[in-house]
Amino acid sequence: VQDHHRGADPRPRELPPDVGAFVGRGGELRTLRRVLSPRPRPGCRPAVVVLHGPGGAGKSALAVRAAHGVSQLFPDGQLYVNLLGSTPGLRPLEPVEVLNRLLRSLGVPPGEVPGTRHERAAAFRTLTSGRRLLFLLDNVVDADQVGDLIPASAEGAVVLTARDPLPSVDADARLRIGALPASEAVSLLRAVADSEAPDGATAQRIVELCDGLPLALRLAAGRLAGGAGLPAEELVGRLMDRRRRLDELQLGGLGVRSCVRVAYDGLRASPDASRRLAAAAFRALGTLPVPDFSPGVVAAMLDVAEPPGAADAVYLLAASGLLEPAGSGRFRFHDLVRLVAVEEAEADGPVAAAALERALRFYSVGARRADLVLRPGRPMPFTAPVVAAPPGTPVLPDQAMAKAWIDAELPNAMAIADEAGRVAAGHLDVVRWLVYSLWLHMFVRFEWSAAQRIVERLAANAEAAGNEEIAAWAAMMLGRSMADAGDFARAAQLFHRAHCSYVALGDRQAEALVLCSLGILADYRGDAAESISLHRRSLALARRLGDTGQEALVLANLGHSLAVDARYAEAIEVLEQSLTLLTTTNDRLVRASANATLAAIMCVLGDVPVALERAEATITDCREGGDHIRECDALLTRSEIRLRTGRRRAAREDAEAAQRLADARGNPYARTLAAAQAAKVAAVLGEPDATTRLAAAAAQLAAIRGRRDRLIERVVLGAGPAAWPAPAGGVKGLGVGGGPRGGGVGGGGVGS
Repeated sequence: VQDHHRGADPRPRELPPDVGAFVGRGGELRTLRRVLSPRPRPGCRPAVVVLHGPGGAGKSALAVRAAHGVSQLFPDGQLYVNLLGSTPGLRPLEPVEVLNRLLRSLGVPPGEVPGTRHERAAAFRTLTSGRRLLFLLDNVVDADQVGDLIPASAEGAVVLTARDPLPSVDADARLRIGALPASEAVSLLRAVADSEAPDGATAQRIVELCDGLPLALRLAAGRLAGGAGLPAEELVGRLMDRRRRLDELQLGGLGVRSCVRVAYDGLRASPDASRRLAAAAFRALGTLPVPDFSPGVVAAMLDVAEPPGAADAVYLLAASGLLEPAGSGRFRFHDLVRLVAVEEAEADGPVAAAALERALRFYSVGARRADLVLRPGRPMPFTAPVVAAPPGTPVLPDQAMAKAWIDAELPNAMAIADEAGRVAAGHLDVVRWLVYSLWLHMFVRFEWSAAQRIVERLAANAEAAGNEEIAAWAAMMLGRSMADAGDFARAAQLFHRAHCSYVALGDRQAEALVLCSLGILADYRGDAAESISLHRRSLALARRLGDTGQEALVLANLGHSLAVDARYAEAIEVLEQSLTLLTTTNDRLVRASANATLAAIMCVLGDVPVALERAEATITDCREGGDHIRECDALLTRSEIRLRTGRRRAAREDAEAAQRLADARGNPYARTLAAAQAAKVAAVLGEPDATTRLAAAAAQLAAIRGRRDRLIERVVLGAGPAAWPAPAGGVKGLGVGGGPRGGGVGGGGVGS
C-alpha cells in the first residue's frame, strides 16, 4: 500500500484559514512551536499536543494559528479533520470514518480503503511511516476516537483539541485553554467591534460579563458592530439582567450559551416584528442539520409569503452575532451557537417539526427542479409524490442556474436527506424523491459514501414501514453504491433482491432499470457477454413500455459494453440510436455518456475528426451539467487526438486539465489515467524519464482493484491503427491486460 501510493505523492494542505482577529496566547504559541518542531525522538511516536478547555475558549483558533506557524516544517503535508465531538446536533465521527478520510487524503483510492477499523488503522500506520506530516484533529470527543489516528512514526506531529484533557492520550504537552487575560480580552473585543468599539470602562465591563472567553467576546462585539448593532451600554445592561449568566459563564461552555441567549432573547422580546421573525428563524434553524444555508430555506421553514422578510431576519441574526457569513450570500452557525438554537427548537416542539418538514420539501423540490433542467428526459421509476413547494424554493429557469444551485446546495440536501431518513419515517416518499433527484449529482461528484449512507437509512425505514416498493428502490440504489465502491458481491445481492421484488410487484419499468444495473455490474466484473445480454433484456422491456428515456439510457450502456468487448461497429450503431432518441429526451448525462464512448471508439479506430467532434460535445455537456467524471474521459480522449495530430502542447493542456479535475474531485483512478496521458505526451516531446513515468502509471492502473474503465485505458495506453507518434524507448503499444471495466473515470454506467 505504501509503495503504491507513494507513487501518487499526495501532499495534502488541509488546514483551515487562519483567524484574522487573533489576540494573545503568546506563551501557548511558543510552547506549541517548541513541542511540534521536529527533533530526534526516542521510539516511534510523533509529537502530540492536547489543547483542552471549555467551549468558546478559542482552542480551534489557537490550534490553526499554531499549525500554520509550523506548517513549513512538515513538507509531506498537513491534514485536518473536524471530529465533531462538540458540534451540536451532529454525530461525532467514528474512528473508522476518520481513518477513511485520512487514507483518502493520503492517496488511497476509495475502492482500496480497507473495510474494518483495524485494517484501516494498519494501512494508516504504513502510509504515515517515515513521513513528516502534521495532523490537526479538532473537536475530539474522547481518547478512543483518536487512538488509531496517532501515527506510529517519530517524524510527524499531532495537535488535538477537546473539552476533556484526554488523560489517557500519551502527550508531550497538555495545555488548558481558558479565558484571556483582561487586557487581551479588551483588545480582542475592540478588534472585532472595529468602529463600534466601546470606551475603556464599558469594554472592561463586557469582558468581565463574558469571563474573557473569546467566542463570547466575538458574539458580544457582533452585537455592537454594524448598522443593526446595539449601543454598548445597552449590551452591558442586557448581559447583567440574566439571573444565571455569571454561573453559566463560570462553567465554560455554558458561558457561550448565556452570551448567545442575550442576542436571541433580545430579538424574541422586541416590539419590532422583523426582529421577532429573526428569533423565529433562529429557533427553526436549530432543526436544520446542514453545513450552511441560504435565506431561501429560512423563508421555507418560516412559511413566510415574502422571502425578503426571511432574508432580513437572517441578516439581523448575522448582525447580532448569531450567524456567520459563509460567502456568496450564505450563512452558517458557529458550533456552540447551534447548540442554543437546537435547544430552542426542541422547546418549540411541533412548530419546529413542521419547519423541518418544510425544509425537506424546499430541498426536495429544488433538487427536482434542478435535475429536470439538467436531465429533462430522465426515466422515472416510480410515481412522483405530490410535493408542494414552500416559499423561498428557487425557480431555476436555465442550466447555469440549475447547476449553480446543485453546486451550492448538494452538501445541505444530502445532510437533510440523511437526517430526514433518520427521524422522519413518515416522509418516505419525499425522502426518496429527494434522493432520486440527488443521486446522479452525488455520483458525478464522487460522493459515494454519503449516497450509500443515505440509501441504507432509507432502505431500513422502508423495511420497517413495510413499504416494499420503496424498499426495493432503495435496494437498487444501494446496489449502485456498492458497485461504485467496488463491492461487487454485495451489489449483486441487492440488485437481485430488487429484481425479485419488482417482478412480484409487476413493475416492468423498474425491472428494466434493475436489469440495466445488473448489466453495468457485469461490465465492472469484466463479463462482457453477460453485460450485453442483460442490457438487451433491459432494452426489450424499455421498448415494450414505450419509455424513450429509458431506451436511450440502456442503449448508451449497451454501446459502452460492446465497445469494451471490441465490437466497435455494433457499439457505434447502438450509440447513434441512443443519440437519436436523445434529440427528444435531451438527457444531458446520457448524451455525454454516449458521446464520450463514441469519442473513445473513434479515437481507437483512428477516425480523428469524428473523435474530436464527439469529445468536444461531451466536454460542453459535462461542464454545463457538472459531470466531472465524464469530463475527465473526454479530456483524455481529446488529449490523445491532439497528440496524434501533432498538437502536442494542446494535448498536454488537456491531460493536465484532467489531472486538476480529478484532484479537485478526489478521483485517484482518473488522476492516475491523466498522469499516464501526461507522461505519454512528455515522452513524445522527448522529456527525460517520461517513458518510465508512463510505465509506472500503467502498472499502477493494472494493480487497481474494483472499478476501471477498460475503454479509456485502451485510449490512453493502447495502440490503435493511427497510433500516436512513438518516442524513443518504445512507449508505443503499452497496453493493459484484461480486467473489469468500471466508471472510475466515467465508464458507460449511467444510473437512473
